[in-house]
Formats: sequence, structure tokens, C-alpha cells
Amino acid sequence: MRLGHGLGHDGTLSEEAMQRGLDTLEVIAESLQGFEPRSVRVVATHALRKASNAKDFLRAAKKIFPCPIEIISGAEEPQLLF
Repeated sequence: MRLGHGLGHDGTLSEEAMQRGLDTLEVIAESLQGFEPRSVRVVATHALRKASNAKDFLRAAKKIFPCPIEIISGAEEPQLLF
């Protein structure tokens, strides 16, 4: 999604970045049809940890995305990438 590219110096995600992320979640939601939401782990990283309006994004995401989105810690992020 690259939300971080829309993270401004003031710590807010731009509307464009949030819409780009929501559009991506909409596509992913289609591919997850048939999966139990609790069987899928969806994580958010740095951008949503830092964004002052992360709750706004998550609220909008909840309307279109069936799985919970977990904001993981900076320590967990590299562990999952590895």
C-alpha cells in the first residue's frame, strides 16, 4: 500500500494515501472471500504507528475490509519480514 509515502511532516496521512490504501484493501477483500476473518492476519506497520489520523483510516477500512487490522510494534515488524 505504501501508506508511508503519504505521511506528512505533521504526522498525518494524506487523503490520497488513505484512499490508495483503502482501494488496495478493497481488492484484497475480494480475494479473501470465503476465508474466516479470524483465520487471516493483517498487519499495519510504521505509517499507521506514526500517523495521527490512523484511527480515521482504520475506521474507514473496517467498512470495506472483513478482517481486523493489527498495528504491530516496530520490534515485531522486522521479525515478520524475516
